[in-house]
Amino acid sequence: MAVIKSFFVKRFPEGNFKRRLAGMVGRSGKRRAYEKTDDGSRGFCFTGNMTLRCLGCGVFAGALLWPASFVRAEEAEVLAFDATWEWLMVFQQGTAAQRDPVSVDPDFLQTWTTADYNGPAFQPDQAPLSYGTIDLLASGTVPAGTSLITPEQGTRFTVYCRTTFDLPGELTNPKLDFLIDDGFILYVDGVQRFSFNMPAGATSAFTQLASVAGNEQLITSADLSAALPLLSPGRHTLHLSMHNSSVASTDLGFMLSLTGDLRRIFAPTLTSEPTIPSLDGSPRFKLRAQNLDPAVAVTLETSSDLKTWTAAFTSPASSGRSEFAVDVPATDRRQYFRLK
Repeated sequence: MAVIKSFFVKRFPEGNFKRRLAGMVGRSGKRRAYEKTDDGSRGFCFTGNMTLRCLGCGVFAGALLWPASFVRAEEAEVLAFDATWEWLMVFQQGTAAQRDPVSVDPDFLQTWTTADYNGPAFQPDQAPLSYGTIDLLASGTVPAGTSLITPEQGTRFTVYCRTTFDLPGELTNPKLDFLIDDGFILYVDGVQRFSFNMPAGATSAFTQLASVAGNEQLITSADLSAALPLLSPGRHTLHLSMHNSSVASTDLGFMLSLTGDLRRIFAPTLTSEPTIPSLDGSPRFKLRAQNLDPAVAVTLETSSDLKTWTAAFTSPASSGRSEFAVDVPATDRRQYFRLK
């Protein structure tokens, strides 16, 4: 068994890091230190030991280097027109007569936008969601979506919908693009944030009607930045109540997309871990780069003197790529590795 000393350097400006790093290589144990650099800034370093199961391997000293955290901001669609939504209509048993969910779940209106909801089950389907004939949806120029059950005339009241989406970073300047026939109320993370074609003070009650008929051929845009300045990274919920302007209406439907300025923070790391020896028994170890920007190609470089660097592996930009791993032969001479 061989001891491999791995030295991790984090957020270390290159102006002075060659001299500082040379002083760190060879230290044992674990320590933390702040080093003042040539430009007056402070870099954070961490040193430590790692034991790998390498047969016939001498002591290998090396350093792993990676760049500081950085931010990339870009306009992004975080919810598409054809996203999966769940919808709810409650019917009289054996008929297409729609009924108020409150009739089977007394606290429905208080809980349907919360994590505590335990009422009638929602049905997942691909948006757009509609029944009857919505002109734009019938044109073939937008996603076809899902046709819902058309309730009996005189019972065509509110339809309840919900979905979730995940943000890999902060979202600012959110904007909605939507088609609605006739009106809707939108909740973000359980809080009402927007409504359209609805009277003042409208609620998501089953018998609540829209104030006007919707334009079935028009996609409307709405800026949500005043009502919703920032969405934090993580999972978020949308709840939407869809309302007819008349119970005699022959159709009802919507589709919706959400876009905004997505601010992603990337903090790349480069670490080492054990791996199996080569076929000839010579020792190897694995380098793993993580927290990478999928939109940027990343190169793993190696050096023996911190002066001349050679590309060892390049991971091209690719949607969804956030990490890669490379097997490296262990040698008896000092090696340095960095991400560029």
